[in-house]
Parts: sequence; structure tokens; C-alpha cells
Amino acid sequence: MPVNPDRPYSDPTCSYAIERLKEAVAGSPLQSSKEQQRTVQYAIEQVERACLEDTGRTDDLPKPQ
Repeated sequence: MPVNPDRPYSDPTCSYAIERLKEAVAGSPLQSSKEQQRTVQYAIEQVERACLEDTGRTDDLPKPQ
């Protein structure tokens, strides 16, 4: 059984977020292509947040238009 791609992000580190992004990009048979796109976008946001925090940056990320 594949892992649930919608499980919560349990570890807010940059390396964990990157691993989850790789998993999201690889896809899951549990999601439609539209759901996968949303999962990838969310994973990207988590990488941005976690990696900025890991580097000690506190500035806000620009919002997509």
C-alpha cells in the first residue's frame, strides 16, 4: 500500500520537506492528477517555509499572482 500523500507534515525541517516534495512529484496512485498538482504546490510551499526557517531567515515569501 502506498503512503498517504495527504498525511500531515510532521517534521518541519528543510530536508524532510524536500523529501516530501520529491514524493509529491513522483505521484501516487491514490490521487488524481489535479490532486497531485495541489499536493506538489503545497509541498513547494512547505519547502520554502522550512528551508527559510532553517537558514534563519524570517522575511515573508512573495505570494503567487
